[in-house]
Amino acid sequence: MSEETNLVKSAHSGLIRYSSTLVRRGIDLVHQVASTPIAAEVHAHRMRLSQLQRQVWECAYRIAAHEGGVYAIALAPDGETLASAGDDGLIKLWHLYTGEPLGTLKGHTEAVLSLAFHPKTKFLVSGSSDATLKIWSLATEQPLYSIKAHKDAISAIALTPNASTLVSASHDKTVKLWNLKTGKLQRTFKHSLEVLSVALSADSQTIFSATENQINAWHLETGKLLYQHDNGDAPLTLYQDTLVSSHEGTSIHIWQHPTGELLDVHYGYWHLTTLTLSIDGHLLASGSEDGTVKVLDLRTGKLLHILAGHEDSSWSILMPNRQTLVSASEDGTLCIWQASQAAEAIAPKRWQCVYTLAGHGDCISGLTFTPKGLQLASSSEDGTIRLWNPHTGTLLHTFEGDTGGAYEVAISPDGRLLASSGHFENSIQVFEIETQTQLYQLQGFGHLIFSPDGERLISSGGGIKIWDLTTGECLRTLSPQSSVIQPIALSPDGQILASGDRLGKISLWNLPKGELLQVFLSHSGSIEALAFSPDRQTLISGAEDTQIRVWNLQSGTVLRTLSGHSSPVTSLSFSLGGQTLVSGATEVLIWAFDTGELQSKLDRGAVSPVAFSPDGHTVASGYDDGNNYSTVAILQQVPVWESH
Repeated sequence: MSEETNLVKSAHSGLIRYSSTLVRRGIDLVHQVASTPIAAEVHAHRMRLSQLQRQVWECAYRIAAHEGGVYAIALAPDGETLASAGDDGLIKLWHLYTGEPLGTLKGHTEAVLSLAFHPKTKFLVSGSSDATLKIWSLATEQPLYSIKAHKDAISAIALTPNASTLVSASHDKTVKLWNLKTGKLQRTFKHSLEVLSVALSADSQTIFSATENQINAWHLETGKLLYQHDNGDAPLTLYQDTLVSSHEGTSIHIWQHPTGELLDVHYGYWHLTTLTLSIDGHLLASGSEDGTVKVLDLRTGKLLHILAGHEDSSWSILMPNRQTLVSASEDGTLCIWQASQAAEAIAPKRWQCVYTLAGHGDCISGLTFTPKGLQLASSSEDGTIRLWNPHTGTLLHTFEGDTGGAYEVAISPDGRLLASSGHFENSIQVFEIETQTQLYQLQGFGHLIFSPDGERLISSGGGIKIWDLTTGECLRTLSPQSSVIQPIALSPDGQILASGDRLGKISLWNLPKGELLQVFLSHSGSIEALAFSPDRQTLISGAEDTQIRVWNLQSGTVLRTLSGHSSPVTSLSFSLGGQTLVSGATEVLIWAFDTGELQSKLDRGAVSPVAFSPDGHTVASGYDDGNNYSTVAILQQVPVWESH
């Protein structure tokens, strides 16, 4: 299949998946898909994202709300009264849109951790580290009554829509149901660990409770445990039949209720502290210990914005509407963020994992984009090569590579052929992408590069070999036969081949003649990765010594050394124009190549290998998903809105 054909299939499956959403939004795409499929997907994608991506988020004002951290916020049904609670044991009331203080509720003896408004704005419920629940009258700013509810801190509370039942969760390993009118205990749900979060289903028939490693779904009336998730934990939030939870603080899991089915996983997070959904369930906001708030579009899986307004952990978030977000922090402040539309959003951007591609059964060993950037190929130690639509995350096809594990993948300059290699002799396979048929199996292994004209394939295991792709024959071997896999790179004009060895030596070869031209020595460990700059003036090397060196090809001198990695540099890739370099190790670094300035460090999951898309807007990398690095991360620049 061609890139365009695969994209059409991807667009078709994407439209089926999101058809109900598109219908609700009144987007008529049927005619466009029928007439111009590629334009239809692009149009649909832009329709989904353009409005949101043009938003300019600003911290309209900041409130110094509490002495110590702010742990909970809640919005009254009137849509204007905002309550905050904190480490100082106080509950404060504010006008959401002006920041005007409206009152202070005093009564708890320790930090207040949770809040919930009664459907009638006149009443507020609070849970505290002092193990009490208090039901407050906002008119008098006094508690109507208090309940000594638990034996330890109350971490979360929730009210049924009719306000007849109050749910409280505690560090004493219980969840309790209370009659809100009488204050009487109705039921206790026992857990083996501290309960950190609770949520109620839309019909109020199911209670979800989360500990540090498990989510439980309980029937509210019978107390029966309906199901459990062992790969989910606090925080959690709910919208209609969709439950959203954290997993180990580094990923977000989307669950279907009442089936308990895991629908999707979003990676790229760090020490998640809170989750909340927009009122239509389309946007998910998350807070973390680094103080940032991330806004994710659940329909597309796209990370839209990062709000950086706090100096410490973000503990609680509200999204009253799609233009307003409130964040509360350990730094004692509230940030009230407001979004406005702009013809062009002006904000500094940060390279960030915006979504992931999961499906391989072992670590990712190689990545490469097709020439037009419409497809991404990934090779894995599970022995397969997967072809993806990197814009939608759709898996287009799986090629079976070497059973001993696929070492690397390469795609010809015309996008017609895909080659994969293994770790051992006779493991190179050449496929025709459109027909998905294997053309050759070659007696080589290791790194792979296509010549610019697509007629030759170069492999680096067992000696550097040049293969004729019209016959499948080996035309020449440049270096002695060995079991060592050498990193290689080919100049854009196909004239110079660079190879590295375990002693830190880089050799330059005249490829047409097979002659050794020059040898570079500088690294103190083995050469792990090589890349030519697009202008052919410089060669880049990454090595076991964690350094990246930039070489002048004419003089053989080191022009610049890039330091920043904490482990051997095993992958290098340039953007098409050569302005940006991405390097991969146990972290991914992105550099401004002209100056050598480090632009971004992605050390929260993103790992080698790396590959730049042809347009320079996307980087694909391996990802530490906690499952043998078997996930591909899609990295893009996301607007970071800062408070001033």
